[in-house]
Amino acid sequence: NVSAYPTHHLQPSHIPPTISQFPSLKIIKLRSINTEATAFILFSIRAPNCTVLEIIDWWGDATGETSETSVPNFPEPALSHFHDFLRLTLSANGISNIRFLDGSMRWECRCTSLSTLEFKLDIPYDALAVVVGWVTNVLGLGTQELVPNMEVAFNHEILNDDDLAAYSSFSSCQSVTELKLWNEHMFTRPILELLGTWRESDDGTGRLPGFSSLEILVLEASEGWTLDDLEVLVSRRFGERDDRISRSIPNLSIVLQAWPYPDYCLGFKPTLAQLQRLREAKGVNRITRIHHGDPLGMLAVVYEDDIEL
Repeated sequence: NVSAYPTHHLQPSHIPPTISQFPSLKIIKLRSINTEATAFILFSIRAPNCTVLEIIDWWGDATGETSETSVPNFPEPALSHFHDFLRLTLSANGISNIRFLDGSMRWECRCTSLSTLEFKLDIPYDALAVVVGWVTNVLGLGTQELVPNMEVAFNHEILNDDDLAAYSSFSSCQSVTELKLWNEHMFTRPILELLGTWRESDDGTGRLPGFSSLEILVLEASEGWTLDDLEVLVSRRFGERDDRISRSIPNLSIVLQAWPYPDYCLGFKPTLAQLQRLREAKGVNRITRIHHGDPLGMLAVVYEDDIEL
């Protein structure tokens, strides 16, 4: 069991790492130390029988405050030694969730009744494209891809062309079954376009849309997209169901998260007719509307025989 805690004196870049083998090491937990030290430790050890990997790196100075100029490099080379462990854990547990935020990535795969393997990563980065590329590499594409149930959330206020290109490559993954778009005020539309874009699969078996295994799409109300965008996505995603591969694409359940504040997102006020039209579109399993946060008061239900949403 190896645990490391904050230090302000370790400067590993000036010390050449010595590789140490720990065949009996089961648990590795690195919490709240600087990313450079994390990379040094991971570079230095080999733990072929590891069952738990936890890296929690809330980067910042001694006061806990962060600075945009001090964002560390994502420790991609050091983490490469644990690719086999990550893939084995994903295969054993069959489900994980990952969240890409501005400045950090959180990826968790908890142990189950069938496996004692687990990992939890909360790591800052200076380039989103590098992190998304690393996750794509861990999952693999085509015939080498893992196919666990993966829940993915995007939460960004800033995306550049490199980030969108990385997400485009990531959309080829067939592991993603649930996608949540939070705070994507200006970037939801490009992500939605990926879901309706067909291209040749990486294993060469035919054409597939982005995130071809997606079953649940969760969208936060935003000025950056409309129900018209969703209708276009659905028509493109499910309009080619004339062959075996197209028919294997699961129907989509759409969750629309509304804000309780009337002055927020004035441009997003779908009508009942719009919701009905989207619900009746080919490939849509159901549409659910929820509020942001816990609603107050008593639930009121209105039902009419000719309306079923």
